[in-house]
Order: sequence, then structure tokens, then C-alpha cells
Amino acid sequence: MEPIVNFKINACNPKNTATFDNEDTKISEAIYTIFPMDTEDAILSWGDENISLSYRYDIGTIIDEVIDMIFTVQNKNAERWENVWSSNTFAGEWHFNWIGDSLEIEAHWRDEFGASDYLKCHNVLRIEKDRFLIEWGKIIKILIVNLRECGYDLDNLSDMSLLIEVDKILN
Repeated sequence: MEPIVNFKINACNPKNTATFDNEDTKISEAIYTIFPMDTEDAILSWGDENISLSYRYDIGTIIDEVIDMIFTVQNKNAERWENVWSSNTFAGEWHFNWIGDSLEIEAHWRDEFGASDYLKCHNVLRIEKDRFLIEWGKIIKILIVNLRECGYDLDNLSDMSLLIEVDKILN
């Protein structure tokens, strides 16, 4: 089967709670605080399938993995990356192989995700590294803007510097 090549992320326009919690020390905790359950989801398009990513739950859960993935993909010496996504509503394993300036990603969606037959049958994606990073960068920008709007910064989130560094890499 030929790998699919359509991968896109629509970061949408999630509303935030305008809330700041002094007890939040990590990005993942702050994301849970600032995004309500009923805000717009990001939409990840994998071929012809659209997958909703809740800002509060999915992105809040996988943000550390996303940051690691971006650092690895932009690393010129990296050749492979594998991850079992920790969100049970974005449940899958992604296996990356570098092919020149492109990535080949083989996804295995776990049963609790309820993956469609399409995702199960079209589980290999080939995309240029730069394009892949640009797509994830949309979510990074949304996070930084919303975290700052709610009063989070380098002084109160220990890992905010990683998010800012990722944003610089992607620009």
C-alpha cells in the first residue's frame, strides 16, 4: 500500500478560561487549567480522516511528547523516533523513520481510541519534515498565546522555556 501524504492540523480557535492557578508548575497542568471542556478542538487530518484533539485533555496530556517529537524531528542526526501516545482518546503508537528530508510515520491505533477502518488500513504517512513541523507549530503558537493571556510565563512554569524554544525552532 502506498503511504498517504495528506497531513494537516487545524489548530482552530479555542477559548480559554482566563484563569491562572498558582499551583500549576508545568505546562500540562496549566493547559488543563486554561482550557474548558467545551472549547474548540484541534483537528488532525491523517489522509482522509479527521481526528479531534481536545486542548484540555489530549494536548494537555501529550504536550511533553509533542515537544520531544519536535526536538527529535528537527535534529539533523536523528534517524528514528517512537512514541506510545499517553492520551487514551488519542491512543496510538507512532514509529518514525527518516527518508532524506521526509518522514515516514507508521501509526498503530490502540483499541480504546476506536480507530476507523480507514485509519487501520491507511496507517503509513509520508511527509516532508518541515511541513510536519509547521503543522505542529500551529498548536504550539495557540498554547503560548493562551498561556500568556492567562498569566503564565517563564517565572511560573518550569517547562515554559521548552515551549518557547520549540516555537523558535519552528519559525
